[in-house]
Amino acid sequence: MQLVIIFMRYLDPHGQRQTVGGVETYIEQLGLLAAELGWQPVVVQCATRPFDLSVGPVRVIGVPCRLEQSTTAIGRTLYPAALKYLLRREDILIFGTDLLVVPTGNPRAIVIQHGISFDLPIRYISPRRWLRRWPFARLYRVFNAYRAVRAFENCRNHVCVDYNFYNWYRTLATSDELHRVWIIPNFTATLSQMGLRRGEATDGTVRLIFARRFVDYRGSRLMAEALGQILSKQLPVEMTFAGEGPDEPYLRNRFGNDPRVRFIRYRPSEAVQIHCSADIAIVPSIASEGTTFSVAEAMAAGCAVVATHVGGITNMIIDGYNGLLIPPSAAALQAALERLINDGDLRRRLGQRAQQVAEASFGLERWRRQWTEVLTTVAGQPG
Repeated sequence: MQLVIIFMRYLDPHGQRQTVGGVETYIEQLGLLAAELGWQPVVVQCATRPFDLSVGPVRVIGVPCRLEQSTTAIGRTLYPAALKYLLRREDILIFGTDLLVVPTGNPRAIVIQHGISFDLPIRYISPRRWLRRWPFARLYRVFNAYRAVRAFENCRNHVCVDYNFYNWYRTLATSDELHRVWIIPNFTATLSQMGLRRGEATDGTVRLIFARRFVDYRGSRLMAEALGQILSKQLPVEMTFAGEGPDEPYLRNRFGNDPRVRFIRYRPSEAVQIHCSADIAIVPSIASEGTTFSVAEAMAAGCAVVATHVGGITNMIIDGYNGLLIPPSAAALQAALERLINDGDLRRRLGQRAQQVAEASFGLERWRRQWTEVLTTVAGQPG
């Protein structure tokens, strides 16, 4: 049987290397699970030229696309190409993100919704200045919300990574088929699975980490603003920026000469490991979050997490119990960090509870069990 996944870029458009990112990690794990269950995982993606390659058990088909066109147009290009690999009645088609979904009557098609993305401030959505003015900004937001509903309803079966999108959608839904929605939060490896232990600082230094893409809407500028104030107060901290992205030159220019700040890169498989040597993990996103891998990995490593109350993060952290939730502002971030820096008992208590919640609710094996149920249910549907 075939499990055919439509996705933008599992490999780069030339088919030369695997791309890195949260959704890419998700698709990779889904392919591995499918192979274990007896399906042949096939990813149909954008490419500059046709290719047919194998990456582990995953077969990757490159379909020539104009990469500058809209995701909707790309979905319309990839969909007919993907249909060629649906050979048996039980074969399953998966839209790797709702940005690529096209109308389909296939009863064994699934769309994955990775969290609300249309909550981004207008400046991130469009360069047109007139769109930032009222009433155009409001109308543009309503239009994007409408598109999200239409995309979601283009497919019969749905997997959401958080309850934030689902609860928003159900206030607008006119269909009575909400039972065809499965909520499966994102996953993380755990310390026990990886045979890791937390490292502890012995000199009283509090170790901070920002481990994600260095992008403004992921909170890199908020992090820089708050960190600048903390460093100026000579608090006993060390800061690690782990990752890469367009804001890296800005961050290096601002903090590169400070011995208390370091920059590292890591592979997705090392995410939990690098958090093991940190006390506080910071996830200060401005918008566009599901049950983010960054929070799950930090919790699994036993870090005290400071995160903004954005999107699916609110499904992961109970403020004051297993982390701190704050509004997306530099002042709120600075205040939360100073609180944890100065209160070691609270820091350790939040970290211990975070690790317990991660193992119980966000472990990879739980995610695999939930997806196995979805696949077997969808494969057995009539039609």
